Amino acid sequence: MNLKKQYETSPTVACFYGFGGIEIKAILYGIDDYVVFAAGTMCQKSTFHKAKIYYSERGDYFKFKGSKIYLNECLKV
Repeated sequence: MNLKKQYETSPTVACFYGFGGIEIKAILYGIDDYVVFAAGTMCQKSTFHKAKIYYSERGDYFKFKGSKIYLNECLKV
């Protein structure tokens, strides 16, 4: 099952207003933690992605299109 089918109807956990709108759908905890998100939600077509969460002294972040998106900059819904 692909990410879109699995998380399309899931409630949004947090939002980031860059890259045409990013809605975080889930955080998957394990040996490596991942964030599942929809990008381009304020545009016509959104795409679903899964990215590893990195931990640093400045804050926790994930990467999208070569940019770091810090979780503390995302607005909790």
